Amino acid sequence: MKMEFKNLSRGYFEEYYFVLTNINKFIHKPSRKIKYVTKHLIPSVYFALFFTVTVGFLAFFDNSLLPYLILPIFALIVILAAYFMTSRRLKKLGDSNMTASVTTSKKSITIHYPEVGDIRTEWDDVKAIVYGEHTVIIIPNLPDKNVIALPISARNKLKTTLKEYKLTDLLQA
Repeated sequence: MKMEFKNLSRGYFEEYYFVLTNINKFIHKPSRKIKYVTKHLIPSVYFALFFTVTVGFLAFFDNSLLPYLILPIFALIVILAAYFMTSRRLKKLGDSNMTASVTTSKKSITIHYPEVGDIRTEWDDVKAIVYGEHTVIIIPNLPDKNVIALPISARNKLKTTLKEYKLTDLLQA
């Protein structure tokens, strides 16, 4: 199979990054729901804001707690910075008209990004293939192996290719 993909969406990168940041969870339970990474970070922002307000409220009544207010403020700043940097980077990737090409053989699958290069995974190293809203993610057996994400438009062609290679047991429902 050889396929070309043009204009990869922000949703594609959001789901791919979510799987990359939670790869150990997906290796142990590949049937997990794939989410957007920025929506997954929002509860952390709310928790940090709540923690900062709570400690600030307590420090208002007891001045001896005032030095402890620095930690929640620092945590809030770091979490907000991580959220906005991640969101801005994913927006830039989604707007960049990035392209990819995929080739498969009986031994491996390779995705080529012109900006990054080749990412290759052997079929023997694949634990499962899961579907998100915008992506088809190939989950490896171990966290040090490559994770490959394909746009959802590759779903049917990948299914027929896996049937041809007799690897349909990798597909998750």
